[in-house]
Amino acid sequence: MQSMQSVQEQKEYLPDVGYIIESQLLLSEKEVVDGAKFIGDLNPVHNDPDNEQTIRLGGIIASGSHITAVFSALLPTHFMKFGPMLGAHMDVKFTAPIKPNTIYTMNWVVQSKEYKKSLGGTIYANAGTIIDPAGNVTVRANASIILYYNYLEGC
Repeated sequence: MQSMQSVQEQKEYLPDVGYIIESQLLLSEKEVVDGAKFIGDLNPVHNDPDNEQTIRLGGIIASGSHITAVFSALLPTHFMKFGPMLGAHMDVKFTAPIKPNTIYTMNWVVQSKEYKKSLGGTIYANAGTIIDPAGNVTVRANASIILYYNYLEGC
């Protein structure tokens, strides 16, 4: 059984509105090709540099499904340190392709949080972006997760 002090200390570390999660994304051309193949996205823009559409795009680009998976995984990877959690919702908009051998900055910012007694946890609404080296937003997303920290004696 945890003491009240340790429960209070843990509650103080829970993310609040404005909390930021940030990570870098750098995929090699092989990782782009392998990622698309792994998820079953056989569009030639992800694996055929000689394809007409690929050439028009300036080279192989990452699969949206692959990028969405990597980007969305930041949330559970980060939030699970606060307690059990589940994803609840996500929508993604691509504004430019993700290209191999380019360093992108991925970030999520907590926009709101609301405790839901019926769920036994708090819904965290997050806004995310992936930004290229020139500062252009290539992906915008919104995602909600449910953080179940009621194991901390009814937080």
